[in-house]
Amino acid sequence: MIAVAPQEKEIKTFMGVIHADNDTSFITVATNHKNVWQQVHCLGHENATKHIIKLLNSNMSDIYHSNNSFYKPQRGEATLFNLNALYIDIDGHGDSDSLIDYNRIHEYLKVVFFNRKIPLPTFVVGTGRGLHLYWKIETAPRDAKYLFKMIQISLAEVLAEINKFDGRLNVDMSCANDVARVFRVPNTLNSKSQTYAQILEANNVCYTMSDIRDKYFRHLYSDSDRLAKKSRERANNVIANRFFNKLNLQQSRIDDLLKLLEMRAGDMKGYRDKFLFIYGWTVVDKRRNIYKRVNRSK
Repeated sequence: MIAVAPQEKEIKTFMGVIHADNDTSFITVATNHKNVWQQVHCLGHENATKHIIKLLNSNMSDIYHSNNSFYKPQRGEATLFNLNALYIDIDGHGDSDSLIDYNRIHEYLKVVFFNRKIPLPTFVVGTGRGLHLYWKIETAPRDAKYLFKMIQISLAEVLAEINKFDGRLNVDMSCANDVARVFRVPNTLNSKSQTYAQILEANNVCYTMSDIRDKYFRHLYSDSDRLAKKSRERANNVIANRFFNKLNLQQSRIDDLLKLLEMRAGDMKGYRDKFLFIYGWTVVDKRRNIYKRVNRSK
């Protein structure tokens, strides 16, 4: 049996947790080698993990993965498929970045924030120039992205207080609103800091977004309800428009047939059966759609 290198095993564990339910959707694996950005879209987390390890074994630095997955090989909010984990990026960029003690920052987060102001993260990753925090959630569909974004923004706003503890640190607020964001893979090299990203903390916790909202961000109730209601109203309007557009088309067809009958003074010799067939089924189909609409509204 071939022994698995510790760093490979940790990557497999990390990817297996974050992307547990992504067997039929695409995960983006990206690299930024010598400022050349490249990305590959892998079907399922096992293929994504294999590709990451292949890059790692070829001495590739700056390897990233998409936290969420996509229904086709294209990364973007429009192609979003699964929401897998909430995430926050705490940056420590600047001339004094190399002097920041991220272990000290991590300890401060554990004492002041975790299980107090925000949930205990599933992973805390030291990237070499900052910290990535992940909260594994029960995989949610793209329709839940509004609640996802609101929780992300709330997490970011709470964690922004870290700047008061160390003025060199900032929360990347743009990350909070980006469902297609890629993050650095643990145990891969950060070429700028010349250090490896490391998992500083791992916890066997998985949340639902509603659980996090209920316990930590109850102010989101009104916002999420309002957005959900707006989404439902929009969907109902689309259904209604489609329904009435179809009825209008059917009514226009009936009117055209009746006008044709009038213009021919009732003389439909050679076309009688065809005329009655088209007219009859148009009326029947229209009546059936009306019944469906009435029954659906009861």
